[in-house]
Amino acid sequence: MIYKPYRLQIETTSVCNLNCKGCLRETDPDLGHMEPDLFYHILDMIDIDLPLFPWINGEPLLHPKFHEFALEMNGRGQRYCLSTNGQLWKEDSMQTITDENSECYYLIFSIDGLYNKTNDTLRRGSDLNKTIENLEKFIELKKIKGSKIDIGIKAVNNGQDYEEIEDFIFHWLSNIDIDFISVTSLMFPDGSDKLRHYPCKAFYNDGVLVVRRSGDIVRCGYNEHSTNDPSTFLGDIRQYRTITEAFNSDTHNELRRQEATGEFTYPCDTCSIAYSGKGFHGMIAFRDEEKRKKIPFMYWHNDSFQSFYSLEDTRKTGKLFDYIGG
Repeated sequence: MIYKPYRLQIETTSVCNLNCKGCLRETDPDLGHMEPDLFYHILDMIDIDLPLFPWINGEPLLHPKFHEFALEMNGRGQRYCLSTNGQLWKEDSMQTITDENSECYYLIFSIDGLYNKTNDTLRRGSDLNKTIENLEKFIELKKIKGSKIDIGIKAVNNGQDYEEIEDFIFHWLSNIDIDFISVTSLMFPDGSDKLRHYPCKAFYNDGVLVVRRSGDIVRCGYNEHSTNDPSTFLGDIRQYRTITEAFNSDTHNELRRQEATGEFTYPCDTCSIAYSGKGFHGMIAFRDEEKRKKIPFMYWHNDSFQSFYSLEDTRKTGKLFDYIGG
């Protein structure tokens, strides 16, 4: 059987201007930018219709060539999305992703709380006021240019209680300029031996091909050991001619064989969250009655470690949940 990923994730850079609590960069010994020639080579390898996520744990706007990357993806008709911590405003990149011919279908601003104390404590080095300023600037730019790009707000659940998380979701969903909210759980191995008993969909048709800035293929971009420990890497992307070929490599197929027989190897054996692919979808409501008076229900999508909330059933538009990721 030939497997095809539904998403391609490329670490254009592991460099960041923040030091967020729990970020996988803390155990990454090799910080830097992807060489432009490698990025363009990977674009040449794309042989199937899938969206591209040009980031893992770094701030993509810090790559000195990101503007050129965005222009190239637009020119090729390659769908992509973007996530930023909102501390930077790169005029050339912001203009490019909102151009009429842009293939960027959403931009996420990462904010970990409604209040400076929560956000600035968890996102060390961040200034919530600066993030809000750049968010408002981007909303205005979108309106001026008539861009159809979706705007999302993402929080990492990193110790906030449920009430603050629900206040966060309600606050941003009440803003007509925000299209969706994402709440992501930290994904750490818990150390328990043989914790896993069921296969993870990361290696199947609802999975992701993840490439580090070095060109190394990794199991996923959410487990610190699979991302940063070279002993777990699955080979070099330059060994293959196409994305499909890389996703059906001998190393990938061996992992599939092992997991199908209940054999889970490091670091997957202690991973506490098995990725469920495109996940689950439905409608939910806030616990608080006052919130429900304004927003009676919302659409919810979950893929085990991240949840998305919106007022529109975006499966009907094909803009969000068919292609969403980390």
